[in-house]
Amino acid sequence: MREAGARRQARAPGTAAEELLLELAYTFFRLRAEADRRARRVGQSTGRLGILRTLAEEGPRTVAQIARSRPVARQGVQRLADALADEGLLESIDNPDHRRSKLLRLTSRGRKAYQALLRGQQSFAQELARGFSEDELRRCAWVLRKLRERLRAAPEAEARREPSA
Repeated sequence: MREAGARRQARAPGTAAEELLLELAYTFFRLRAEADRRARRVGQSTGRLGILRTLAEEGPRTVAQIARSRPVARQGVQRLADALADEGLLESIDNPDHRRSKLLRLTSRGRKAYQALLRGQQSFAQELARGFSEDELRRCAWVLRKLRERLRAAPEAEARREPSA
């Protein structure tokens, strides 16, 4: 906690919303570094794990759908998906809604790999959560979910605004 306190003293006081966003950014970068480290231990990357997670939780998706949900470049998702397919973790299937745009889905090997990764993630989450009450964690998750929803809606709201003269 000393690090957060030192940062707070080093900058001018802001609103609670500003403090939340700063702490969220600091936390994101540390969490991402730890996730990258853990993914490398099992020969994966966080991007590849994200694709496995999306397909496990949401079912078959096109590359474009996965890219939009992140949001990241479609080409990057395609490269990762190709590598996962080469390893036998996912496969392409016909898309009933579009002849040329195939759906990606996990293979049985991909599901097993995802389940193993999920167990590791659950263990890590329990380590991080130690010392917090269930209520504190749920309230924090609620706030983060609402922020994510607002961020998702922000580009749509901006597009509806009239340009200023």
